[in-house]
Amino acid sequence: MAIRQLNYCTHCGMPVFKQGGGPVYFCQNCGHGLAGPSLVLVAQLPHHAGLVRRVAAAGLDLFLGGLAAVVASSIAVQAAIIVQGRHTADPRAVAWIAGIAVLAAYQPFFWARFGATPGMQLFGICLTRPDGSRLGPARALGREMAMVASALPLGLGFAWAAWDARGQAWHDRIAGTVVAAAAPVRTRRFPPTTAS
Repeated sequence: MAIRQLNYCTHCGMPVFKQGGGPVYFCQNCGHGLAGPSLVLVAQLPHHAGLVRRVAAAGLDLFLGGLAAVVASSIAVQAAIIVQGRHTADPRAVAWIAGIAVLAAYQPFFWARFGATPGMQLFGICLTRPDGSRLGPARALGREMAMVASALPLGLGFAWAAWDARGQAWHDRIAGTVVAAAAPVRTRRFPPTTAS
């Protein structure tokens, strides 16, 4: 069975259409410059994860991130009480800062380091670029900040993933990411052994 090749933008993953038969120099969707037509095998593109798995993973990550923030806040309060001096007038402020910092860094850390948060790993999804490559720390942090744009209009940016052809929410489009089904772990099968 032959795999058909289609033109896809390596930045946003959307199809690139030739207009007038000439070479394509930029993506009509995101404006990303292309060095000639960007050919990507359809089989190599990440297949987007379903909305139910995304919501379940986000709920679990919200719980785990909140738990990590509470633990960090508790440790920060104890440290501030032990070291309490003129520079730490109120241990509650230290607790808030520690909790917010851990909560803000939770997702970008896991996205950049492992390609998925613990919730995403549990539900078999990962975060990649549209061409299947991994995210760097800057893109992961940018996606986290772009989630504000998805949340502001009553969460419409998050719900957009249900109607998008690639399953991208607004923050995915802004950051150039795709939440995809994780590749199955390949295990080597050994022939059964016989007991002697």
